[in-house]
Amino acid sequence: ISFLLILIFYIFAVMFTSLFKETSQQHMDPDYFGRLDKSLFSLFQFLTMDWADAARQTMAFHPAAWIPFVIFVCISGFVVFNLIVGVLCEALAVLSENNDDIQDEYSENGTTLTGHHKERLDALSSSVATVIQRQDEIQNLLESLSNELMQG
Repeated sequence: ISFLLILIFYIFAVMFTSLFKETSQQHMDPDYFGRLDKSLFSLFQFLTMDWADAARQTMAFHPAAWIPFVIFVCISGFVVFNLIVGVLCEALAVLSENNDDIQDEYSENGTTLTGHHKERLDALSSSVATVIQRQDEIQNLLESLSNELMQG
């Protein structure tokens, strides 16, 4: 996922530099897209959802400039969101494994989980399944969006 984010940043940085270089150098303060390094920095700034000023300044000279801005913000937002969900799923999976180990230990000792512990374990298992399902849905959405962008 990190490699994908770096690749997206590089592709969009080259695109923004080639599309808006002259406009940025001559008419914009600060110069958002004059060089590749400035474009990469600007894209990182856009990832934090601080892109409105640059978009407005660029749209003053290129009315259709909002299209690559919105595409970049959507794609990078989905990738970062997917990264966060992946980390949460991993943490919940480890937590679930620990609870399974505890349940196995109770079974080996001849004791059983109390009703309260059993309810908590079932709730945790349900939460893990829901998060994994959401991550799969996001991954499918990212793949379909990527396919549409590649075709269109």
